Amino acid sequence: MRTLPLLSLLALSSIAGAQQLPAPSADTTEWRMTGITGTMMDAAYGPGQLEEAGGIIANGTDQFTTCSAAGVPLINGVDAEILQFGLHTPTEGYRLRPRMSTGVGDGPQQFTMIFDMYISSVNPVMYMGIWQGSDTNVNDAELFLSPVNLGFYVAGSTDVCGGCWNTDTWTRFVMVNDYPTISRLFVNGNLVWAGPSPDYLWNGDDGGPANWILTDNDNETGPGWLANFAITDEVMDAADIATLGAPDAAGVFTPFIPPAVGTSYCLGDGSATLCPCGNASDASAGDAGCANGFSSAGCAMTASGSSSLLAADMVLSSTGLVPSQPGLYFQGNNAIADGAGVTFGDGLRCAGGGVIRLQVRFADDAGTSATSIDIGAAGAASAGDTKRYQVWYRDPNTSPCGAQFNLSNGFEVVWGA
Repeated sequence: MRTLPLLSLLALSSIAGAQQLPAPSADTTEWRMTGITGTMMDAAYGPGQLEEAGGIIANGTDQFTTCSAAGVPLINGVDAEILQFGLHTPTEGYRLRPRMSTGVGDGPQQFTMIFDMYISSVNPVMYMGIWQGSDTNVNDAELFLSPVNLGFYVAGSTDVCGGCWNTDTWTRFVMVNDYPTISRLFVNGNLVWAGPSPDYLWNGDDGGPANWILTDNDNETGPGWLANFAITDEVMDAADIATLGAPDAAGVFTPFIPPAVGTSYCLGDGSATLCPCGNASDASAGDAGCANGFSSAGCAMTASGSSSLLAADMVLSSTGLVPSQPGLYFQGNNAIADGAGVTFGDGLRCAGGGVIRLQVRFADDAGTSATSIDIGAAGAASAGDTKRYQVWYRDPNTSPCGAQFNLSNGFEVVWGA
């Protein structure tokens, strides 16, 4: 039997504001309690799996509902979809397979877990396990909430942080585990405890060993409501967790945005062929083409997503275009003049040879645009191909050299399968 320490921390007096951040990595998964397919909880995004165990949804122990139907407060004024969960036996709960690609052996032991929960003060239990590291659920859970003393129980540290959260309100609990050095707990964006870190977390591939949530090996569980649950292989810092703040009906993160793929070349800053009429980019927007009548930095084109033909998620995007004017995104096989480009209109033509017109997009009022098609398929790219991209755009009224059109920098991509 565990013994309770004296309450050492006062309840938080304020709740931090909430703001979604982009998911920290491609190995981040989030569930927003929107349903179940077979026995798998439907994820909002990400590679992880969360599997119902013990038929708890089928038998009504747990159920998908809404805040209003459950009689709990709305989240940010929104009647969010939530999971109402009950007391679970050791064969009940949810088996978690994070499916993190960085896993070696037992899997990564550096991660961040986030729970948006509502716990009632009516008939509070002593402990309720919310993370269980054992695949077979045979040892004490690694992280418990303690609704009686409003603290936590952490494996290796026993009872901690009494009085640092409240019942009868939506709360965002964050556990950052950086084994073997330290574990940290946050409540609504505020650091409330730091101490030794549990060493559990499985890679969790299909059919492999799993963690559990909302269960414990000796029935130390309790009822409550869960709005969002997310796990990432990143050890998040305190500043980002403070930004996430309190529960948000929209979720914890927005989906992961991969870094730009490829390499910029043929810049209008004087490092390549000189711009036609001395209209060099001032480089204030980074890699860009020659200056135009709207932007002294010129048009900067880059890419996001990946260069995977199968993923088909690469997007070409541009800033510094002339507002409301059209731009043609095109592909070439070659980097003209060994990548230095040749003068063309008010700018430099950097991509040529086997040119394919990909898509015409109009710039918005801020001078930005982006493609909306499958770039690899539109350009008939194959794995191993190196392709070059530019946007050719109109500048009809303020053209610095009088040609009334200009181009971005060049951007080179090596395509993969």
